[in-house]
Amino acid sequence: MSTHEGRDAGQEATDSVVQQLIDDLRSGAPTAREALLTRTEGRLRRLTARMLEGNQALLRWETVEDVHQEALIRLDRALKSVDVPTTAAFFGLAAQQVRRALVDLARHHFGPEGQGAHHSTIGGTVSRDDRLALAGDPANTTGDNSRLLAWSEFHRHVEDLDDDSRQVVELLWYTGMTQAEAAQVLEVSERTVMRRWLSARLRLVRSLGPILTDLLGMEVNQDVQRLHGRPGLPGAASS
Repeated sequence: MSTHEGRDAGQEATDSVVQQLIDDLRSGAPTAREALLTRTEGRLRRLTARMLEGNQALLRWETVEDVHQEALIRLDRALKSVDVPTTAAFFGLAAQQVRRALVDLARHHFGPEGQGAHHSTIGGTVSRDDRLALAGDPANTTGDNSRLLAWSEFHRHVEDLDDDSRQVVELLWYTGMTQAEAAQVLEVSERTVMRRWLSARLRLVRSLGPILTDLLGMEVNQDVQRLHGRPGLPGAASS
């Protein structure tokens, strides 16, 4: 039995264990990449589910598990060529692969030749859990397709953020970490995380405007008010 096979392979890894696996991967341990993906699979699936929130149109054609498996394949491939020195870098790379999988699947299903662009019923492959996650009128494909395009724009603009801002969005919004947890992973103060989080939100508001408010709710209006000097992305707990 290898070292990695004996490390509680069925248990979800803590951040310290993830970092150890990353260190092993960088040192060339032959089973480290597989162990890293196995021990973080639960967190990566939750990341995928979170990034699919609001994508009712795509959920007609793909389950969370479908996208999760596609993202895992992409992440496995990326880890063979991309150096990830830290836990933050690893989860950032994971979020990037999910984003790219979502964009490619949206193009496949809702591009000019895609079946989804002209379909008005929920596909039979959608799991029960994913069906329960769908909100609103399932026949409203025009609205759903518009929201899918809006989510694609959101993910694209996140990827265009500077490295510091993007890392904070990935950890706080995509993976659901608290600001304290993100500060520990990034090895910075909570105040720095808060500052980068606000900066990222303001940049996204500037880029996306009303689209962001429609996707993420009324809390974004607080950031709009900040832009105009008057006394956000929702979902990032402060503790």
